[in-house]
Amino acid sequence: MPTRKVVILGAGLMGEVHYRAWKALEAEGVEVVAVAKSDGRPRAWLQREQESRGGQVPRIVAGYGEAIALPGVDIVDICLPTPLHRDAIEAAAAAGKAVVCEKPLARSAAEAEAAVEAAARRGVPFMVAQVVRFFPDYRLAREAVVRGQLGVARSARCFRGGAVPAWNTWMRDESQSGGVIVDMLVHDIDYLRWIFGPVARVSAVKTSTGSSGEQHAAVLLRFENGAIAMAEGAWSFPPGAPFTTEAEIAGTQGLLQWSSHGAESVRSWRRPPRAGPAGSQAGEAAGAPGPEAETRLPASPLDPDPYTLELEHFLEHVTQGSPLDVTPEEALAAVRVAEAANRAALEGRPVEVHA
Repeated sequence: MPTRKVVILGAGLMGEVHYRAWKALEAEGVEVVAVAKSDGRPRAWLQREQESRGGQVPRIVAGYGEAIALPGVDIVDICLPTPLHRDAIEAAAAAGKAVVCEKPLARSAAEAEAAVEAAARRGVPFMVAQVVRFFPDYRLAREAVVRGQLGVARSARCFRGGAVPAWNTWMRDESQSGGVIVDMLVHDIDYLRWIFGPVARVSAVKTSTGSSGEQHAAVLLRFENGAIAMAEGAWSFPPGAPFTTEAEIAGTQGLLQWSSHGAESVRSWRRPPRAGPAGSQAGEAAGAPGPEAETRLPASPLDPDPYTLELEHFLEHVTQGSPLDVTPEEALAAVRVAEAANRAALEGRPVEVHA
């Protein structure tokens, strides 16, 4: 089995996370041969990794152009600040490389559209790492909806939040990151679109970012199928407060809830089966009184690691041509909705989006 050579652009938090995920896939025929960093000097984690592997692998290069041009590179993994995503995607696609890029696809819908078009024009494999789709609790919850276990899903609520990111400065600058909505709630927007389909209209409120970058936002989504959902995000917790997530989906026949607060991450409540024809034994049994049924899904949302799962999914697409769970067009739509939400919050009115 030939080894697929990977270069990672960016050595920050997500660069390290993706590096660990690729390492977990080495048995499947991949190797990270280089990591690009703007000044060419290793961060502490990267220096430790080099030392543990004899000081040669992964190679550290200055600038992503040099990394993309290294001989034999098959996959370019973009973990750069959001404002650099479009240029890096276009450069990697122009070189004929398979491209996986951290979310959000780009800072604006216009840049995201240009990046998608560039990858399509070159015909290279391309995926945006919307990792929430690979968290087992979120994935299993959607599967329950698809199977009709909640009846017809009509509404949902998502929350994710913690302290303002402290591992860099650019994320606190809304002009670069898009703030809490584009940078973080794009996760939940993408997930909710995965369940309900295109968004028709969006409303939003948010606090303004100060020099610290703290922000809190609430986004109300009306979907073209009539469903509604609320996505709330916080970069307003005190330093050191745990990052938390929670969500729920309500349907005509049940409610599904999950949260990072407890060991039982997912719980569901479902109505008893409807009664059959009058007088039938099935109808009598189905209509018999009793407590609502409670079921539990797997407790740990982090086993196996969702970052490894998403990169394994992309690797299968590259090597086997299997379909992507996250298409470039879906990632583009999530940016469109997030950008519309920022506009709705700024203008204080709903914004039609149809994406």
